Amino acid sequence: MTLVESDARKVAFLREATRVTETELEVFHGRIETLPARKVDLVTARALTSVAGLLGYTWPYLRPGGRCLFLKGRGVDDELKAAESLWEMRVTKYPSRTAPDGVILQLEGIRHVGDA
Repeated sequence: MTLVESDARKVAFLREATRVTETELEVFHGRIETLPARKVDLVTARALTSVAGLLGYTWPYLRPGGRCLFLKGRGVDDELKAAESLWEMRVTKYPSRTAPDGVILQLEGIRHVGDA
């Protein structure tokens, strides 16, 4: 597992938490656009950008058949509508347990519109 974080303070915290819990994961200090190339089965994100923006960032890293889990707030339906012109996907919404107007989006079958 790789955690991507651009804030140095958060990176320090995540690395210390990883050390203390003896968890095997990588903490990458930088923006997702600078993450070295790799293909993954699952991408998660919260509080970064719109659904369309998140898919644009994550698409280069997602394996065929991969899925995304995005934590989103009350504007999720508008974000999904805006993403329809760029992306095809199956969407499942799960209610957040921590925010009354929040959801966890599960996106599968993701395909960029216009790709063969």
